[in-house]
Amino acid sequence: KRINLPQLRADMSRDKVRDFVSHFGSIAVLHKKGHAKTLRSVATEAGIPTVVFELGQSGSLQESYIKAGIKTMDDLIVNLGIVSKPFLWFEPQPVYYSSKWVRANNGGMLLSKVNIGDDIKVGDRLGLIVNPLNNGESVIESPVTGRVLGMALNQFMLPGYAAFHIGITADEDTLAESYDDNGDLFDDSDEEMDNGSNNQMEEYD
Repeated sequence: KRINLPQLRADMSRDKVRDFVSHFGSIAVLHKKGHAKTLRSVATEAGIPTVVFELGQSGSLQESYIKAGIKTMDDLIVNLGIVSKPFLWFEPQPVYYSSKWVRANNGGMLLSKVNIGDDIKVGDRLGLIVNPLNNGESVIESPVTGRVLGMALNQFMLPGYAAFHIGITADEDTLAESYDDNGDLFDDSDEEMDNGSNNQMEEYD
């Protein structure tokens, strides 16, 4: 099982989507085109800016995340002018144009050393994999600088399982390198997912 920071999945290569996303307040945004046959992709292709709102842990009700979701929807309808409220001050909206899944390097029990939403640097310790047979430990370190957007709950993991989803912080030069030959933002986050784990949100958004 995994838990996710409240975040929008959006095709930020499209002007209408970027404008729509700007009305959601200070929620994190991850650039992701999505699979071609999903409702989000089809609607966006038809000119209707569409996003997926992802938060919390699947299969459970978490009060703090429910409140965060309500606040985000409240911000949206206020900023779209649907209802009127006093001016609200928002923190800058963090947008991540790339992300990376960091995997378990060995089999064993995952013990996380970071929390959802933490800012991290290259080389930071994300967690440990503990072998229950001999108490051996292997360290999972971050290969990138960014923010923890999603993470596996502490559980038994096989080698290669996706453990931490990192939104990669990029400056303008790095962002420019993220475009492919067609001028589209490159999105490889799906390619880094492992098959057979708790991927419903990643597969169907």
